This record gives sequence, C-alpha cells and structure tokens, in this order.
Amino acid sequence: MGRTRWGRTGRCKGLGDRRIAVEVQRVSKVFPGVRALSDVSCDFRSGEVHALLGENGAGKSTLIKIIAGVYQPSSGTVSIRGTPVTQFTPYMARTAGVATVFQELSLAPDLTVEQNIFLGAEPTRLAALGWIDGLSQRRRAMQVLETVGADVDPQIRLSALGAAQQQLVEIAKAIWTDPAVLILDEPTDKLFGEEQLRLFDLIRRLRERGIAIIYISHKLEEIHQIADRVTILRDGTLVDTTSVGEVTIDDMIRKMAGRKLGDLFPKISADPGPEVLRLEKISSAGFLEDVSLTLHRGEVLGVMGLVGAGRTLLAKTITGVVRPTGGRILVHNRPARIDSPGAAVSMGFGFLPEDRRTQGLIVMLPVRENIVLASLSRWLINHRQLNDMSRRYFERLEIKAPSIHVPVSTLSGGNQQKVVLARWLCSKAKVFIFDEPTQGIDVATKVEIYNLINELTAQGAGIIMISSDMREILGMSDRIVVMRKGRVVSEYRRDDATPERILADALAGNSDSSSGFGRDNQEVRTNNVG
Repeated sequence: MGRTRWGRTGRCKGLGDRRIAVEVQRVSKVFPGVRALSDVSCDFRSGEVHALLGENGAGKSTLIKIIAGVYQPSSGTVSIRGTPVTQFTPYMARTAGVATVFQELSLAPDLTVEQNIFLGAEPTRLAALGWIDGLSQRRRAMQVLETVGADVDPQIRLSALGAAQQQLVEIAKAIWTDPAVLILDEPTDKLFGEEQLRLFDLIRRLRERGIAIIYISHKLEEIHQIADRVTILRDGTLVDTTSVGEVTIDDMIRKMAGRKLGDLFPKISADPGPEVLRLEKISSAGFLEDVSLTLHRGEVLGVMGLVGAGRTLLAKTITGVVRPTGGRILVHNRPARIDSPGAAVSMGFGFLPEDRRTQGLIVMLPVRENIVLASLSRWLINHRQLNDMSRRYFERLEIKAPSIHVPVSTLSGGNQQKVVLARWLCSKAKVFIFDEPTQGIDVATKVEIYNLINELTAQGAGIIMISSDMREILGMSDRIVVMRKGRVVSEYRRDDATPERILADALAGNSDSSSGFGRDNQEVRTNNVG
C-alpha cells in the first residue's frame, strides 16, 4: 500500500477496491475560542484498521464525535457509505451502522452487564406489549461477551466489575449489532496481557468481515501491530495519511509533535533524602496482605504488577479512600492515622487516581474550581485569590483551554490530567501517589509530565508512581517494587531492574502455587537493595 493521494473522486489510491465506509471532506469545527478542526479531509475503508493519531488537543476526539453524530461540523461534509449526512445524531449514526467505544465509558453502573449491552434495544416478546425476552437477552449477551473475551456473568451488576472488564463490556455493547464502522478510542487503556491480545484478535476478525475500524491509541507500538493505514492530526489540521508500513514510530512522533522529542524518559536522578512515608505490614481484608515499603524525599518509587495485583487498592489505602484492616502507616517517622482523603490532604498527600474523570475531577465544574478544590478555606472564599491561584498553575502546566472558566469536561484527556496535577501543586502537596499518570495521553504530554516529576523530586517531593507501562516504570523510577496478588514480592534499584526480572516476579505463581502467594509464606524477596 502506497502513500495516500487524493484523486478527484475523493478516493484514496493504492488500496485496491476497498469501499469507502466514511468520507470526511474539508471538515472544520469551531468551539467558542477554539478551532478544533480546520479543513480536514480523509477516508476510512471497509475491511481496514485505520489508526488516527495526534497529541491531546490535536482534534482526534472532535473528528470521531462528528462521525458518531455527537457534534455537527461547522463546515464541510461527512458521508457514510456514500451518503452525505446532515444534522447527524448519535441515534442516526447507530442506525447507519456506526458504533463507537469512547475513551470515557458510557455504561450504567447500577444495571447488569446484559442490561448495559442491550440498553435501548432489548430483545422483546410480544413486541406490542414491550415485554423483554430475558432468556434471549442473556443468551445473546453470553455470546457477545465470549466473542470479546470477557469472562463475566451477564447478570452481575456492572459496578462489581473492574475497569478492564467494564472496557470489554463497552466493546461488546458496540459490536453486537454487527456495525459497518467501529470507532475504538484508546481501547487498550485498561486492558493488559491476554485481554489485549484477545482484543487484537477480535479486531482482525472484524476487519476480515469487512468492518471499517477507526483506531485511536497513544500506544504507538500497537499501531504497527494492528493498523493498515494511519492518519496524523496536529493542532486540528491533517498532517499525513499513509500506509503504516511506510512510517516508523519516530516518524509518527515527529509528525504528531512537529518536532523531535529526543529522550522519551528524561529522568533526572536526585539523591534520596529522609524517609517521608513508611508502610508496615499493611493489610486490607481479602486484597492487601502485609505490604511494607518506604518512600524518601526526592525519590520516585515505581510500583509494577499485573491487573488485580492490588496496586490501585494500595494507592487508595495510602490516601485514606480505603481503610486498612491491619498494619500501620508512618509519615515523617511518626505514626499517622489516615482514615479519610481529607486526612491525607492535611498531611500533604496528593493523589492522581487511575480514572481521572470519575475519581479525580468534577467534570461539570470549571477548570478554576477543580484546581483550587483542595486549597479552599472552610469559611471564606476570595474569588480574586482563587483566580490568581488557578491561573498560576493553569499557565505553569500549559493547560490547553480557552480560559480557567470553561468546564473541565470540554478538555482533552491530557489536559484533564494536568488539571488534577495542578490541584495538588496548588495544595503544596509533598507526597504524590500517581496511579497510571500518563494513561490515555499523547507522547508530548507524557514528556511534560515526566519533566514535572523531575521538578517535583528536585524540590524534595516523594512520588509513588503506579504504572502498567514497563518502559515508564524503568525509565522514571529510582526504585521499583513488584506486587502480586496483594503483596509486595520484590524490590529493585533502578540500575538492577530489567523487564525480564520484573515480569517474572509479577507472573510467578500463576502456574506454581508454591511461589510465595500463600498466607503461610511471609517472605518478601529483596533484590540488590542495600
């Protein structure tokens, strides 16, 4: 497949006879104070995985929301399977065969899995009476869940599932209607290992069935694994559309950022100072068991483990979201009772949760309120002071938004993450717990966050960084602990850690029950740590 060139018909040459499923012609989109898209033209073909790349704020989300009927273009046209569409709505898009899995899930936590999958399109008996055919719904739910590789009970309440399982339910909800166009926005953000491989296999099968798949991901190594073509946006404009075989990851980064990024992990090591946090045999009934670790001033402690290892629960226990059932926490060598998030904030802790939208932000409030939330006086609010405080960190972190007064919901994922970071900088936190800090954000913004981590540690902050990205953990940590089934099983210095060692520790015991999972074995292996 050659580099794409537009002919008079708007067809993309070099791709054989693949039919155009979606055609975007000179589309622009303007929001108050922001031009999100400018004169973008591209197409997406049946039987093809087409990657859509760009930094946060490049226009990717705006483009797919126009295709999905969420937004109307300010100018230009969109055609679905050869038919131009106007005043498109999400319902019309679904009827036309466009299914979308957005990065932020659109599921109802209090409904069951099967109710979520068929919400608004339930199979019925005696259609005139509107009776739901529960047996048919359950059978079809089990079939589509098996297709996406989700081993879950269709009758269980959605809120009982973890983030990865909810992601698979969202995908099942999208594909059960056999769409002609499937949009996947960061589908592997919450999937790891076998779940990710199953999704790639599913995508290949859907491609073989002739479905056009629009695939958005910041994990550039995935693009070469799964995509046929790639379109790159920058600042709302089209940079390039080409065959994946014609571009390297470095090429994609350069085109996305408009510059050479250099070292992706600009780690600056600092000499660790005094101990700021110690956990001694922390347990949480059924989840954490005898977790012990230390954190020092000026240090990044990486926490690695597979899904279900207990990393997020550890973060929530340290920050008072979850109360431990055993053990103790010491802050600056003094026993501390952290029984609520407020107590953690008062001790100088800042927490960036894994799910920033539902746990880290109040998305309908403006940027200003979200930044100053942890710094507000109980009694008096000085609005001029709030403006000054929020604007200081808004500018320092280069948050891309028209002003501090727009709702956080209008910002891209990377800029939302910056707002959470700004809140804790504003609160003068000295101990930070980052849970997947760069999940779902672009390469350039990742480097900005890594540089901020360097700045914080240089100022004496201690940082616990939980990540599923092995390169990130190895690239930015001073020490690394590995968790498995609720326990810390090993610890490494930065220079001694390798992907092979960490993965072996994270996986050990999955096939060997004598590898240290049992309650009788209290040993924690320490590797090359003085």
